[in-house]
Amino acid sequence: MTVAEIKALAKGTKIEGLTGVFSKISGFRTTATGKVRQSAVLQDDTADIQMVIWGGKIDKFLYGSVFSIKQAFIDEYKGKKRLTINSGDAVTLVKAKEGYVPKAEQSKVPETKVTPPKTEAQPTSVSPVEHLAQKPVATTGAVSPKTTPVASTDRTECKQIMQVCIEDVTALVSGLGLTAENFVSMVDTLFIERNKRIRKERY
Repeated sequence: MTVAEIKALAKGTKIEGLTGVFSKISGFRTTATGKVRQSAVLQDDTADIQMVIWGGKIDKFLYGSVFSIKQAFIDEYKGKKRLTINSGDAVTLVKAKEGYVPKAEQSKVPETKVTPPKTEAQPTSVSPVEHLAQKPVATTGAVSPKTTPVASTDRTECKQIMQVCIEDVTALVSGLGLTAENFVSMVDTLFIERNKRIRKERY
């Protein structure tokens, strides 16, 4: 039976064993009375007709698939013929459209992940003078059990000592080929001697 022939039937007519393509399927919703309602469109080459499926929970992405309707009734809404199906169990999927993947199968599809290649960190070279600036300044002083250690020189003195040491070391490095290890050892000795000299001149 074609859709055009169905639309020609009188209101209240019962149709059994109907098979056709659902061209449109809406999402189902629950009415105020707690009933589940879903809409769909049955279509062929002759015409299309609106359908109301009570209790229907058909996947809306199955539009374009072939379904079998066990039982339906001709009804009218706003002057237009439509099919009313009183049970979702009366609708059976006959053939899913090409390319359709059920929701249960969609969850099994592995997620595509892209990981960029690792890049090795390039070592950075530090000049002897920069190494001196990064080296912590040693301080001396008595420690009270109730107070934190206090440096014997204030910040101004430390800056002056550091500046003098950097100037001296820069002169040495420019004339001598020194490794970083030898440089650090020489700076330690030079720093102590300069510290003593400045303190002696001030006090």
